[in-house]
Amino acid sequence: MDRENSKIERFDNNVDLKEKITTEGRLVPVISWVAAGSFSPIETVLRDAVVDEHLPPNTKSGKNGYGLKITGNSMLPRFEPGDRIYVNPDIQTFDLQTNDLVIVACAGDSEATFKKLIIEGNNRYLEPLNPDWPEKIIKLTEDCRLVGKVVGLYRDI
Repeated sequence: MDRENSKIERFDNNVDLKEKITTEGRLVPVISWVAAGSFSPIETVLRDAVVDEHLPPNTKSGKNGYGLKITGNSMLPRFEPGDRIYVNPDIQTFDLQTNDLVIVACAGDSEATFKKLIIEGNNRYLEPLNPDWPEKIIKLTEDCRLVGKVVGLYRDI
């Protein structure tokens, strides 16, 4: 029995959850669409956001990455209500390409939006993935800004 207890003690001493999270990445906070759409710096948004949920680490989300919970149907069938997406807010606009999935905020809107990006020359458009969505293409105006690039999906099964 002492031998078994010794094995358990060694195992317990070898597991350091803090170290595991640090080496594999940080837990990713899930914030609201309103917070994501705010025009505040991302560090301020993350500091002030009410966070009730965290996602497992995702290195693609970057140092300021966060999660959002899908609420609408515009990105069906690939993204369903209740899914969580990982967002990298540190991505640069010039790194984006057509078909990237992005989070965009426009002045006058209370929340950010999630759509597929289309770039044609100097023009940028947003397109929902849902073929039945009423607004097929939305032209981005100067009032809109990139909030982040979607870099991952987390879905409960």
